[in-house]
Amino acid sequence: MNKKIISLVMVAVLGLCGCGSGGKKTGSGQSSGDSAPVTSSTVESAGLDSFIELANYKGLELTRKVSDVTEDQLFDAIDEDLNHYRIDVPDMEIDNLFWVTMDFEGKIDGEDFVGSSDSNYELKLGQGTFLEEF
Repeated sequence: MNKKIISLVMVAVLGLCGCGSGGKKTGSGQSSGDSAPVTSSTVESAGLDSFIELANYKGLELTRKVSDVTEDQLFDAIDEDLNHYRIDVPDMEIDNLFWVTMDFEGKIDGEDFVGSSDSNYELKLGQGTFLEEF
């Protein structure tokens, strides 16, 4: 109970302090109350130049290394970024050039054959790499 009363009194005191009338603004944007003088702060005015010494940077020569990037490296990096940021949407209508992940099992005359089944197989639609219909 005492903590609540003390907290209430502190809030009231802080509220009254914040509502002081000193330094009211006039319509021109100037303050009518006292304000601190404006001073500029530079390294010279702060006396820090005795602690700071700039290195001799003029005339410095740098060699710029330029790497040759092949088109394959560029496309590999783009594909890596696309795979990193891809979003799986399981219930969506698909179209050509969409990537789908699927599980499949194929048989010829009721028998499995090499490469007839896979899980989590990623296929880009419209490329003709799986079956002509895909």
